[in-house]
Amino acid sequence: MPKRTNIRKDNPQEFKARADMVAGNDNWYVPKSEVNYQLWNRLIGVQNSERTGDADDSSVAA
Repeated sequence: MPKRTNIRKDNPQEFKARADMVAGNDNWYVPKSEVNYQLWNRLIGVQNSERTGDADDSSVAA
């Protein structure tokens, strides 16, 4: 099942879409398959800067 999030919500959460679900006017669904993983992590509220692409490259161990 495809994963999605509703960016219209205050605290978007990842969920699996089902065939019986219907999007309404108050829903702004984003399919996970259509965005890169760093943006997806930002959309669902991930705070880890390495997972959102905000990490300072100089602080990452080689």
